[in-house]
Amino acid sequence: MFRLMMHNKITKKQIRSKLRSLLEGKRFAWLHNPKMQDVLAFLFFTMLAVAMWFTHALHSVRTATVQVKVVYEGVPEHINFEPELPDHLKIEVRDQGERLQTYVRNPLELHLDLRALVHGQEGEVRISADVIRRGLNDLLQGTSKLLQVTPEYIQSNYALLNERPTEKVLTLPVKVRGEPKDKHLRLFPAEVKVTVKVPMKHYHDVTDKDVQAFVTFPTGDVSMLDVQTKYNKPYILGTRVTPGALEFIIEQE
Repeated sequence: MFRLMMHNKITKKQIRSKLRSLLEGKRFAWLHNPKMQDVLAFLFFTMLAVAMWFTHALHSVRTATVQVKVVYEGVPEHINFEPELPDHLKIEVRDQGERLQTYVRNPLELHLDLRALVHGQEGEVRISADVIRRGLNDLLQGTSKLLQVTPEYIQSNYALLNERPTEKVLTLPVKVRGEPKDKHLRLFPAEVKVTVKVPMKHYHDVTDKDVQAFVTFPTGDVSMLDVQTKYNKPYILGTRVTPGALEFIIEQE
C-alpha cells in the first residue's frame, strides 16, 4: 500500500514537471514576449466586450422587422388573382432580443382561409387589417408587441379560369426608376427570378421581353426595395418575384 501511494505521488510530480517544461520550452516561448502578452490581453478583453454586448442585446427590449409567410387555404384550383396575393408580410415587433431571435430561427406562418370569400366566376377578395392583426397576434409570444404590418390589408380581384394555368420562370435584370443623374443605385442581387402565370396554350409565347422587373429609387430611410413587375401581354395572368425585396447601396457618380 505504501509503495502504491508513493508511486501515485511521484506520478503527479512528474506530470507537473512535464507541464512546466512544456510551457517554459521553445514551443511556448512566445508567451513570454511582452508584445504578444499585450495582444493576448487585447483579444481577451475584446472577446469579453463582445460577449457582454451580445448578452445585453439578447435581454434588452428593441424593435425588429420579421417576415411572415402567408399560406392561403380553400383556394379553387383554376383561379387567377390580379394582383397576385402576397406570399409574405413584413411586421415590426417589439420585444426582448432573445425572443425576437426565435422568430428568425422558427419563421412564422399565417394561414388565411379564403373559402368564404370566393363566390361565383369572378369577384373581389379582401382581408381586413383587423383579421390579419388578430392572426398575427395569435402567432406572437405574449410579451411581443405588434407595431406595424406591411401590407396592412390584402385585396385582389379573382376570376375562375376555363383551363388550368401554368407557370414559366424568367431571369430578368432589375431596372431602376426615378434614379437621379448624379447617383447610381447598385442592387444586390441585380437579377431576379420572375414566375409568370399563363394559360397552358400560351406557355411558349412568353419571353423575357414581355415582362419587366423594376424598383423605385428610394426617397426615405429604407433598407430594402420591393421589386415590382410590368407586363404588356393580355394572356399573362400574374407574376411572382424571387427575391421580392433587394438590398442596395447608393453610389455618387
